[in-house]
Amino acid sequence: MKIGAVMPAYNHAAYLAKAIDSVVGQVDDLVIVDDGSTDGTMGVLSGRSETVITLPENGGAAGAINVGIDSLRAKDNGFDFFTWVSSDNVHYTYWIETLLAHVEDDVGAVYAGFDAVPGPGSKKKKHYCFSPYDPSRLGKNQACYMGPNFIIRADIWQSHRGRHAHDYDNWCRVEEACWRDDLRIVAVDKPLCAYLMHKGQATERRVPGASDAAHWLGVCKKRRGTK
Repeated sequence: MKIGAVMPAYNHAAYLAKAIDSVVGQVDDLVIVDDGSTDGTMGVLSGRSETVITLPENGGAAGAINVGIDSLRAKDNGFDFFTWVSSDNVHYTYWIETLLAHVEDDVGAVYAGFDAVPGPGSKKKKHYCFSPYDPSRLGKNQACYMGPNFIIRADIWQSHRGRHAHDYDNWCRVEEACWRDDLRIVAVDKPLCAYLMHKGQATERRVPGASDAAHWLGVCKKRRGTK
């Protein structure tokens, strides 16, 4: 199985090297998209062998992810699965191996649990996060419970151009593609990465207007014909 990964990066120079090193060697290709960083991100990326794409200004993780996926598709390397990874998380050495162990012909996506670890500025305590897959849950509230550890079949990966709710909208569309093609979504009850909790993480930045999870929830409900 060939895995293509995208890492959107925005002002995470302090965490970036560890995040990259935890991913390379586990995937077949990693594209790093610098989303208009203004810190030392490009210094960290200088000289790296991975594909690096630099965007002129910050447009949000969702757009950066789509740029990276477009880059992977253009390489035409026969990827079976895609994933995207955060530039401040550290994936464990058995991350991809564990996810692939649950892949069968009728599986469209696999996700797993993660360890939430307090970082600089966080008063939260370390805890394990995992939610079993529930086909009646996604698309009914704004919370995306799939987490940061996943692989999605390349032929059903969905594109969108949102600014903030990058994981939520994509997962809703992927879920619908899996339903359409009678593919299963598998949840693995095992932590496969350290999710760093800190004030600078993308999920702590709220972008106002029609770019947040509330907007995408409304779009999803309309598309699915639900209330």
